[in-house]
Amino acid sequence: MSRLEPWLHRLLILAVIWLFATADWVRMANRIPSSASFWDWAHIVVGLLATVLTVAFTRHCCKAGQWRQYFPYLVGDLKPTLSDLTGLFRGRLPRAGGNGLLAFIEGIGLILMLAVAATGIGWLITQGSTDAMFWRKQHIFAASGLLGFLVVHALAGLISVVDLIRDA
Repeated sequence: MSRLEPWLHRLLILAVIWLFATADWVRMANRIPSSASFWDWAHIVVGLLATVLTVAFTRHCCKAGQWRQYFPYLVGDLKPTLSDLTGLFRGRLPRAGGNGLLAFIEGIGLILMLAVAATGIGWLITQGSTDAMFWRKQHIFAASGLLGFLVVHALAGLISVVDLIRDA
């Protein structure tokens, strides 16, 4: 797994792009249809792969105490995040790396990825039951939140690039 760690983010990006790009072609409701299409099966397989990658990536991000920078509210250390927010309102871009607003945003992304994974697994496990529609609805809700996060994450990535150019 340690050889895979540098690739986790890239592999997750590819899986998430695939899942969002093909989600409209998925025709499952409360069960996998007997005439399931390639897109239905591909969504399940890539979704399961994305689930494994999400757990591995979250573990990678949170090891050796790094979880504190992604989830500072769990240790009562919101000062860097609030400082970045204050600076943003004064026209200062937050610095990439370490504690602060950008890491806080990434922590929200980790939670959303785990929520999408958990609700997708819930939907798959309960297929054919009345609970499957509940899990499907939660999965779509979590995925919508993840899509919004990805827009914010992309903007934060652009901030990092601007930051690098500014420091060059």
